[in-house]
Amino acid sequence: MAKGKVILGLLAGAAAGAAAGILLAPGRGSETRKNLSERGRSAVDNLKGKVNDLVDTVADKYLAGNERNQGGSNSESGMERTRSTASRLAPGAPSTSSNSFR
Repeated sequence: MAKGKVILGLLAGAAAGAAAGILLAPGRGSETRKNLSERGRSAVDNLKGKVNDLVDTVADKYLAGNERNQGGSNSESGMERTRSTASRLAPGAPSTSSNSFR
C-alpha cells in the first residue's frame, strides 16, 4: 500500500512539473495553448487505447473462465455485457465489438 502511494505521488509530481514547465516556458501563448491541446488529445487517445486493451483482456479472461465453468453456453452474451459496461464507462472509446473472440 505504501508503494502505491509513493508511485502515485511521483506521478502527480511529474505531471505537475511538466505542466508548470510548459506554462512557464518562453513562447507565445497561442503556441503554448496549441501544444497543450495536442498533448491533451494525444493523452486521451492513448488512455482510450489502454482502456480498450484492458476491456479486451478482461473480456477474454471472463470468456475463458466462463467456458471452463459453464461449457461456454453464455460466454458470448457475457462478453457483450462486459463490452457494453466498458462503453458506458468510456463512451468516447472506439468500439471493440468488431474484434474476434479469442
